[in-house]
Amino acid sequence: GYTKEKFVKPNSKTETYFKIKAFIKNKRWQGVPFYLESGKAINETKSEIKVYFKVPKHCLCSPDGNIVHQNELTFQIQPDEGIVIDFWAKKPGFEFNLDKKGLHFFYGESQKSHDLPDAYERVLHDSIIGDLTLFTSTEEIMAEWEYVTPIVNGWKKLKLHKYKKGSAPPKVEM
Repeated sequence: GYTKEKFVKPNSKTETYFKIKAFIKNKRWQGVPFYLESGKAINETKSEIKVYFKVPKHCLCSPDGNIVHQNELTFQIQPDEGIVIDFWAKKPGFEFNLDKKGLHFFYGESQKSHDLPDAYERVLHDSIIGDLTLFTSTEEIMAEWEYVTPIVNGWKKLKLHKYKKGSAPPKVEM
């Protein structure tokens, strides 16, 4: 749908969606994948960080189950700021069946929504008072470009896949 936007060339090679599986090369994060995903004009708008805990080697559930019993911690940044923990717990009784349970905290539920500044109000306020906590330093920007530049250069070798505006993100094998 991007190539149909006003002022966009029909043969544009501008990327509008990506999903990357990345690793940090140090002992602490060895073998832990980080998935980075972003898209323009897909069916939902959100910013979140999801932490998937390791799948347990031994599961209390019935052996014929096809469900991956993996606990998750989600930091929802936008639109509904909050924290969600999804975990698996044994159902009461004699059988070894698990049930997905959740705990959540949303800032909008704990405060009146008109008390919470939106993202732009917060950034403008902080810039006026000189609070740089939410701003990126030059050193951080340089490190980001050092990380991103090889990825952007690698995209030039890949074929772009088109998707319809407002559709679900493309399925990407990782």
